[in-house]
Amino acid sequence: MDSLDVASLRADDLDNPQVKRRLEAVKRVSRLAGATKHKALAATVLRAHRQEALTLVIRNTVKDAVATWLELAKALVRQNRGPELVLLHSRFRPADRKNHLGRALAPLAPEGRIIVSTQVVEAGIDISAATLFTDIAPWPSLAQRFGRCNRHGERASADIYWIDRELTAACARRPYSEAELATARHRLLELEDASPGTLPKTEGDMEVRQDLRKQDMLNLFDTTPDLAGEDVARLSLHPLLGRPERLCVLAGLRPAEWQPVRPASTVS
Repeated sequence: MDSLDVASLRADDLDNPQVKRRLEAVKRVSRLAGATKHKALAATVLRAHRQEALTLVIRNTVKDAVATWLELAKALVRQNRGPELVLLHSRFRPADRKNHLGRALAPLAPEGRIIVSTQVVEAGIDISAATLFTDIAPWPSLAQRFGRCNRHGERASADIYWIDRELTAACARRPYSEAELATARHRLLELEDASPGTLPKTEGDMEVRQDLRKQDMLNLFDTTPDLAGEDVARLSLHPLLGRPERLCVLAGLRPAEWQPVRPASTVS
């Protein structure tokens, strides 16, 4: 393919009231410092939550999403009231994920709803939050996340809080690189509003890579079947490993008391 045709909005499209409302949707952007711990973040989320509205919290890893959800759940139990709490991530089995997604998309109760999620909400899920909390992510991902806040321009204003944290440790920036997060952070520091009409465009090519994580490697040796009898590890790793016939893994089992046998020294 020699070239690509880029589709863009025409002048008559920009005059459309619905398009104009979306492009001009107010999304105030604020830096959130001092809330890197899950308990502190949960408390901040509950204070910012609005009645009869949706609050969306997007974490970069399943581990952080689950930990934040647990702290929110404990806080709501202590209050004995509050918004509905929903967790979304990619590791649910299909039936469970369908159930959680159904709850996330259901009509809101008067207390509203808080959704804690990973990158799974960046595409394919039509939700619109009044308040968004997000980890720092590469700029194309942030643009997708911003699109889940005041999505239709239905609110006079909405709020986006980006969680500022130290990025030097590898565990703090997974699954992204330090360079792409540093670039995104620099842009966030200069950003006051994330309205689509004024949002800075993505420059350069987005790095696309597939990483074999520690957990993925450990799962290679997990023989636990799912409820349908399928090999969970083989299915979950298939996109990373490519063609199965090109992979060769040698593994062995040994008793705990096993000791290597050394050849006896030869005496001449």
